[in-house]
Amino acid sequence: MEDAEQELKDINALLIGNEVATYIFSSNSNAMTEAGIYEGDRLVVDRSLEAKHGDIVIASYKGKFVVRRLSKQRDHIRLISENPICPPIQIKEADR
Repeated sequence: MEDAEQELKDINALLIGNEVATYIFSSNSNAMTEAGIYEGDRLVVDRSLEAKHGDIVIASYKGKFVVRRLSKQRDHIRLISENPICPPIQIKEADR
């Protein structure tokens, strides 16, 4: 039993860098299947990290949460799916 408890502690330390800013999010679509993320998957999210171009993010868009890849280029921000049936989301100034 001690071995199992030690392994759990190690997993938590590995997955959670900032305990107060970390939560579990359940994916609500298949928009990221080519990145290996499917509807119902649970994602460990650290909201204290700054999102950079190319990161997979959870974004609030028009009142809903979406999991997408962030594309920041010059003055354009897009949320890109990794499933060809889901079009990219262009973030307009009014959406920010």
